[in-house]
Amino acid sequence: MVPDTNFFLSHLDVFELSLATAGCWSIVISNSVITQLTEISTYDTKIGKAGQEALRAIYSAIDNKLSVTISTSEDANVTNLAMFSEEQEDQLAFAGRTSLDDATIDVVKQHELSKREDLYRLGADPETYDGETKLAVLITDDRAMRLKANAHGVVSVSASDIRSLVSNQE
Repeated sequence: MVPDTNFFLSHLDVFELSLATAGCWSIVISNSVITQLTEISTYDTKIGKAGQEALRAIYSAIDNKLSVTISTSEDANVTNLAMFSEEQEDQLAFAGRTSLDDATIDVVKQHELSKREDLYRLGADPETYDGETKLAVLITDDRAMRLKANAHGVVSVSASDIRSLVSNQE
């Protein structure tokens, strides 16, 4: 699962439910999501407090060695770095991206490739793997982002879909 920023701000309980069934889920967080949450958490508003709670939950999951990693759009695992390198708009444009959403979609694509490589390393036969099974999915309630993800071949689902799925796993 690769959640977007709004998932953490609006559905932190689903993230926590997902952690409770951590044996079933690998949660990869885009570095751009961490960057956005860090910025949002500086606001003295309700949304700022939500950003602080989200970051606290993410870092707690990492400290407790749960199945949570932070990754850049180039598939670099930055989970254990003391300071995350922020992806600024000019860096995104240089890499052919136009928004932080694009960077998050790229993280999903990289995670899919990585998981597929893991399957092959574990002995999955490339000839019998159906290629249709998705090993990574974007979690977002943003319809425009889901459309964009679909155009890039990335499966995306809403937070309510994930809520139903993880609730059935408890």
